[in-house]
Amino acid sequence: MIEKAITLFILMSLAACLASEGSNTQANNPLTIAQLYLNDGGRAIPFSRAMYDTTLFIADFGCRLDSGKVDLVIVLDTSGSMSTKMSSVKSALDGACASFHAHDYDMNYAIVTFNDTFFMHDYSPAAGYQLTNGYPTIHSEISSIGASGEPSCNEWAWTALWHALNDYQWRKDALRIVILVTDEASCALDVSGCATDSCEVYAIDSLHPYPQYANPKMKAVSEAFVIYTMTPSTLSAGATSCSTAFWDTMYHRIASETGGTNFDISATWPTLYNTIRPMVDSAKVLTVCLTNNSSDTIDTARIEFEPGDSMTTIAGDSIKYLYCWPPGSTYCFSWRLHMTTTNPTEGNCFWLYTRAITDSSTDTTTIRGCMVPCGLYIPYTDTCSGPYVTNICPPDTTAGTTVFSACPEQEIVVSIADSDTTVDSTSIRFRVSSSRGTFTYTIDSSQLSWDPPYLTFTPDSAWTNNTTVTYKVTYVDDAKGCHVSSTRDGSFAVDLQPPVITNANPADGHIFTSGVFVASYSFIDSFSGVRTDSSLYAVIEDTLTLYTSSSYITVGPGSRITISGLWTYFCSDETMEVCVHLADSVPEFIIVGDDTCDLCGPNDTTYCYHYINTSLKVLPEKKLDESVLVYPNPFNDALTIELSGDQQSPPIVEVYDLNGKLIAKPYQIDVKDGKRFLNWKPKNLPSGIYILIVETGDKVYYKKIKYMK
Repeated sequence: MIEKAITLFILMSLAACLASEGSNTQANNPLTIAQLYLNDGGRAIPFSRAMYDTTLFIADFGCRLDSGKVDLVIVLDTSGSMSTKMSSVKSALDGACASFHAHDYDMNYAIVTFNDTFFMHDYSPAAGYQLTNGYPTIHSEISSIGASGEPSCNEWAWTALWHALNDYQWRKDALRIVILVTDEASCALDVSGCATDSCEVYAIDSLHPYPQYANPKMKAVSEAFVIYTMTPSTLSAGATSCSTAFWDTMYHRIASETGGTNFDISATWPTLYNTIRPMVDSAKVLTVCLTNNSSDTIDTARIEFEPGDSMTTIAGDSIKYLYCWPPGSTYCFSWRLHMTTTNPTEGNCFWLYTRAITDSSTDTTTIRGCMVPCGLYIPYTDTCSGPYVTNICPPDTTAGTTVFSACPEQEIVVSIADSDTTVDSTSIRFRVSSSRGTFTYTIDSSQLSWDPPYLTFTPDSAWTNNTTVTYKVTYVDDAKGCHVSSTRDGSFAVDLQPPVITNANPADGHIFTSGVFVASYSFIDSFSGVRTDSSLYAVIEDTLTLYTSSSYITVGPGSRITISGLWTYFCSDETMEVCVHLADSVPEFIIVGDDTCDLCGPNDTTYCYHYINTSLKVLPEKKLDESVLVYPNPFNDALTIELSGDQQSPPIVEVYDLNGKLIAKPYQIDVKDGKRFLNWKPKNLPSGIYILIVETGDKVYYKKIKYMK
């Protein structure tokens, strides 16, 4: 979620040292710190006074990452001139919101619509205008918005923007973003009309408190809102005599001066999301909230921010003023920063100078803060190390390698532990991506179980074969609120099928006519591959096992195994069964430290082939079973096949030549004295040796017969 370049910045602590200038001290100064924090990537890091030094304030960053809190409000022009643009605008806005939601950002949303008036959408009965944290809600609202009608007076873009900034209950610890969409110039200020003086009021940056409606830009800049605008290249003047050129400039100014961007109104959602997300991930907003704790009204307050050498101010004036500051009231001042280093040097520090003028006194205060890496300030060493995550099953692999699983419902197990406290299981966010899609699960999901330190994910159905599954703990805190320092994507490939033999040469049933036996078998496993170790072997006649180390076995070239040698070495009979055993490369299990990851491998299978050899010198007329007799042999006229015993089905009789060609298939059966007889008279056949095969029930008999004309 957070870009790598930003990781260094959010692994640090912030120290603000309060010192006095002149004769006044912090205790006597009417301005006291109510809040001091740095919002880093959408996460506010508060300060607390150090126990060992009451003049020092510590913001314990810990050593952790977060997917930031972001409040996003859309201010949308719904006048009739937007009707042709509304479909593409809604698609862009909805797509950007959906993308932030899909990437686990902690988002709140709201919409303000305007025409010749404005309407603020409220999402809760609580006091004030509330945002919604549900993407489905904002998706429904965006989908339902249309554009119609033209105002008879000025459109209220700036009034709507002012109320969006001022009236919504923005989260203090969230990065605050507004997207303003319009196609018309607007002069809706605190006075009516479009006179030049009114527009100039908008451009004044020194007034504070802000003139209502006139200066949302001042409020946005001062309070670190980020404004994005979507406008056409040239605005329409609508029903007014507004200077469109002036408002073209102002829409661009409010975007650039708050750290945002002006998009063309035709921009697509990837353009919006891919522009806004890096800003969210890298945003750093320093905020100080000061309270007037005196009994006097502060006539003028001056707050000056002086960045160190490694910092630049992206948005926010270096000097801010506030007039007529009532007793007991609190105001906040913010600056967006860019930092180029995290080294604990003077260049990584900043200063805030305050001056408060009342009827009775002028008081000044210096607030000094330094950005330092996590744990640098003793005794805060390793105060917030956060949990650490280890992928147990399937485990992590080295680059370029893949873990395969043959378990149809392979469980995923990760270890989440913490060195000094327990893990907050309610904070766990676990993301799983597969052919079914990408889903993020919480601990209340039926598919997640937590047995410290093990988090186990169980799929609700079998994984799809030949696919890859990735997983990651995207978020977890410990009991102190410290976030996980880093996690790694885990992945495994699902292989549920064994290897296959794609070609047997010779094929099953082949008749050999010499004493040499050579057979090759080509195999393949397109996913995990075929093991060529002891898992690859051949079994002949259920008695002789040949491994790849045998001199009679050759592996290769390619994915092939070849058996070669004299027939009589493998078998003394004229028939032979050869079975080839194959296994893929899925392991049975992997040891990860003290844990065992069961991967259900390998997938294995056996292919069997039957062969006949007619070259043996002696093929005696032996009766493999008393129920089958063949005579006379040799013969010159007719061959008789006599079958006795209880035969439940008719026999299958086939005659082959020595090339394996089927010559005849006698089927005419005569029955006499409980025996069955088949007579075969060759027709147009030369004298020679033939193979007779008789199949009765589940038995097969082979006989070499000799025909003599």
